Amino acid sequence: MKGSLAVGFIAIAILCLPIFSTFTLEMNAQQVSETGDQLATVSQLWNFTSNRSSVNSLVVSNGFVYVSSANSGSAAVTIYCLNASTGSETWNHEGLFGTFSVANGYVYVGEANRGNSNSLQGVVSCLNASDGAPVWNYCAGTCFSTPVVSRGIAYAGGFSYTLSTDVNIGFVYAFNASTGEKIWNFSGPVGTRFDDSALVLEDANLYALSAVYSSQDASWRSSIYAFNAYTGEELWNYTTPGQFCSLLAAGQNVYVSSNFVNTKGYTDAENSGGYVYKGGILALNSLNGALIWNHPINSSVGAPVIVDNTIYAVSGEGILYALNAANGKVIWNYVAGTGLGSLLSVNNYLYVGSTSGVYCFNADNGTVIWNFATSDLAASSPTFPAYADGIIYVGLNGPMFFSQVTQHNFYALHASSGEKLWNYTLGYTAGSSPVIENGTVYISGNFVTSENPDLEGSGAILALKSNVTSLPVSSPPVSETNRWPSYAITTVISSTPNSTWSTQTVFTDGSFGGIYMVLDSSNNPHISYSGVNGVLYYASGNELNWKIQSVIQGGTPISIVLDSQSNPHILYEGANEVVYYASWDGLNWNFQVVPEGYGYSVALDSADNPHLAYATVLPVSDYPQGVTNDISMLNYASWNGSNWSIQTVDSPISYTDSIYLALDQHDNPYIMYGYDTYYPPSGGNLLAVKFAVWEGSTWNIQTALSNLDYFGNMVLDCNGYPHFIYAVNYPHSSSNNATMGYASWDGSAWNTQTVVSNAALGLFIEANLALDTNSYPHIEFFNGSLMHTSWTGSEWNIQTVAPNNFAYGKGPLALDSNDNPHICYWVTNIHNTTAFVSSLLYTMQAPTDVPAVFDTLFIIIGIVAVGIVAGGAFLLFKKRSKVRAQFPN
Repeated sequence: MKGSLAVGFIAIAILCLPIFSTFTLEMNAQQVSETGDQLATVSQLWNFTSNRSSVNSLVVSNGFVYVSSANSGSAAVTIYCLNASTGSETWNHEGLFGTFSVANGYVYVGEANRGNSNSLQGVVSCLNASDGAPVWNYCAGTCFSTPVVSRGIAYAGGFSYTLSTDVNIGFVYAFNASTGEKIWNFSGPVGTRFDDSALVLEDANLYALSAVYSSQDASWRSSIYAFNAYTGEELWNYTTPGQFCSLLAAGQNVYVSSNFVNTKGYTDAENSGGYVYKGGILALNSLNGALIWNHPINSSVGAPVIVDNTIYAVSGEGILYALNAANGKVIWNYVAGTGLGSLLSVNNYLYVGSTSGVYCFNADNGTVIWNFATSDLAASSPTFPAYADGIIYVGLNGPMFFSQVTQHNFYALHASSGEKLWNYTLGYTAGSSPVIENGTVYISGNFVTSENPDLEGSGAILALKSNVTSLPVSSPPVSETNRWPSYAITTVISSTPNSTWSTQTVFTDGSFGGIYMVLDSSNNPHISYSGVNGVLYYASGNELNWKIQSVIQGGTPISIVLDSQSNPHILYEGANEVVYYASWDGLNWNFQVVPEGYGYSVALDSADNPHLAYATVLPVSDYPQGVTNDISMLNYASWNGSNWSIQTVDSPISYTDSIYLALDQHDNPYIMYGYDTYYPPSGGNLLAVKFAVWEGSTWNIQTALSNLDYFGNMVLDCNGYPHFIYAVNYPHSSSNNATMGYASWDGSAWNTQTVVSNAALGLFIEANLALDTNSYPHIEFFNGSLMHTSWTGSEWNIQTVAPNNFAYGKGPLALDSNDNPHICYWVTNIHNTTAFVSSLLYTMQAPTDVPAVFDTLFIIIGIVAVGIVAGGAFLLFKKRSKVRAQFPN
């Protein structure tokens, strides 16, 4: 097999590579002109004229279009709600400095209004999205920023300003999004100002960005504050001179674009108002605000974008940067020689508007895939590109003032090739990023003249119908911009020679608590674990790419399960010792408190509703007569979509946290739990294993095995029969006489087998069990090294997974659809002889061979490739011979 693989791969990779490389370079150099026939058509559906010149903040939601409209230099703002199909006005809201967001059927507005003394008063309001009716409002300070809404909470920042002293004091509020009840608020120090969409919510952290200009010394001063989003506790703050422009939170880091602006001593006419920008991108630790790295850039910096482990940003000098997110070092950069606009990331492509057109880059190496160049818009101004269904939409506006170029065009471009599908000439400059929904393109248009910048007319909102029936060639995959922000770390550690175990580092430099892992239907792992400073993390991915998300500050995982959409559900204990259930809906984490208890186990039914098995401690007053030991009762809870239904399964039982729950194919619960044999008092202190099975109207409870020192996780096979592992140590006077056993129910009796003998009992305490497609057991355990054993049908096959590497804290063993085992665990190694560095590792056993049918396939491919190359070389030789004959030396 290896020989045929070598033949095929050598033929393809070595002989054919020069041909394919040349072809790729030619494609990467593709220039696409604006001229040429349109490949599709576009028509206008409707046009709504605003009462002000500038229209922006375009949002389409539930059949309505929402925009804000204002005149330049004016505080007055109108928020419009239009019918998305007809463009007719449904309602409007008048205010000052108004900004808004739309969520869950409501419009949340941050603004200022005239107070009783004609001074400005900040107001955050909630309006009914369909009719504009007020739901609630809250007044504070001078002005509020755009509200951010998530998980039933509305956050709004703002500031109070005193004209006489030129003093700003920023504040942040959290409200119940439905009622407006204040949950918490924070008042910042003098010199802070949380406005201009300054709030960023990432997982359980809320970040507030302050950038304040002081006319007293003509300088800027900026701060970032991090809060616990639920309690308002200030976690940290970072302050520096200069102007923070935008903030991006992803994984363990916070990334900030910064312009260090100096207005004193500079009169360079090329810099507006004498400003000189020296920008950069900073990376801060999201846990404590410590500066990780700072990459200076010799101009202003646009909002960064992060994809996996790379930060992308454009500078005012027309340079696109790709920086390593871990250390800030340049991976590649591209000097466009022209002004660059906003970035859009779609899969492995970067789309950037420029003053000459639109670029498409390969995100990995900065190669230009295509460059769409406009022919009629000299020094144009691009809008933020938008992507939908294989098409890039972008507005390219001609020079606005004192120019003979008055044309403003809106384009639909093929995302893979850059070909123009259609363009539409606007009577306005295209405003904020367009919104595309169901083939309709919504555009905000600003009125402007080319002769007088002070002459303003009415702006508009346009709806265009894009009539693209099919695309000529393939398109990039759908954008991942709606997925949660990710931070990827992938490091291949080692693979023991002649071993099929492949091991990677998922996360490092932390101290880890419990680890829990499951596999989805595509065999990709999903892991929950607690890291440094008690942060609860969630990691998912594969051997090529890990995506890591911090779920909440202060959480220890108890279990992780996946629903039918492969969305994670994590049961965890919070810092307040309360147990929570966190579920990911594809956009946000949703949190709820579960019934109080301990020893939890969780499972999802066929409708993705959670079920719990857990224990509660009995009050001493309820103890049976003569019993003085801690005793409890076993409970079962199921979620019906609105509340928990709770049953008592068994009472009393001895105090134990070894509880395991599983649901069979009919959603009937099976619960395994233990009790000490001293209850009822018997003079012993060993464990017995009990099973409780719901039979429709009552719990059937039986004892499986007794006199055990330890028992492990329960798994149901395809017949709904339980299997589990256990350990005994007899005689107890011997410390290395423990035996690990395996027990299974065959429908009428319990069967047991000895797996490992003559070992220390502590080695089996965290053993884990999984069943393969034949219902054969696989067990992971420690015996000086991390071990894996599996039943072949006649014997136990034992392998070493990770030898002598101080592995601790294993996660559950999981088997993929091919019965290959996957294991996660963390290791602690001494670093610099004094410090300990912990790493979370993930390992899997890959298939040992490829089916023999592929032998012939690879040989055929190799022969064909050789034939193609040889034929091409022969034709090239004949052509060159003919040329030499015509032009002899």
